[in-house]
Amino acid sequence: LTEKSPDLVNDQHNTLVNSNYFGIYYSENSGKGSIFNNKLNSPWNNGSIVLSPDGSKLYFTKTYRNRKTEVMQLFYCNIEGDKLSKPIPFEYNNKEYSILHPAFSENGKILYFSSNKKGGKGGWDIYYSRKDRKYGWLAPKPINGNINTAGNEVFPHAYKGNLYFSSDGH
Repeated sequence: LTEKSPDLVNDQHNTLVNSNYFGIYYSENSGKGSIFNNKLNSPWNNGSIVLSPDGSKLYFTKTYRNRKTEVMQLFYCNIEGDKLSKPIPFEYNNKEYSILHPAFSENGKILYFSSNKKGGKGGWDIYYSRKDRKYGWLAPKPINGNINTAGNEVFPHAYKGNLYFSSDGH
């Protein structure tokens, strides 16, 4: 995930970091980055990106904007050999709120993400969705306990039974 090249047509800047929008790139040991895949990048901010533990899907965030709103949504691509399918929207995307920063439990049965959905504890909260063999991803729920605060919890990452995340409320 890195800054994209300057947008000389729209000349819009990300107000959070006063820079251009973020895109999904890759780099081998040369240090020079290349666009990872054009299917993953929209004209606005893109990322984070995560590979499912079984290696069959790639989940990522895309931003959509119009004159009134900006919303970030999750998408995934099936990995077929060395090719990616067309991006498929996560079934719980909603134009009323954003879903971003996907992360998996180590066994791939839980998908974590951040959302600013109304009814949470603060600006951005961490939610999870469980994978059901028959029904796919179940309806997301906010994480219980004292993880979510009145502040913002983002960038979840599960590792060895622990959940790591960034917060300005703790």
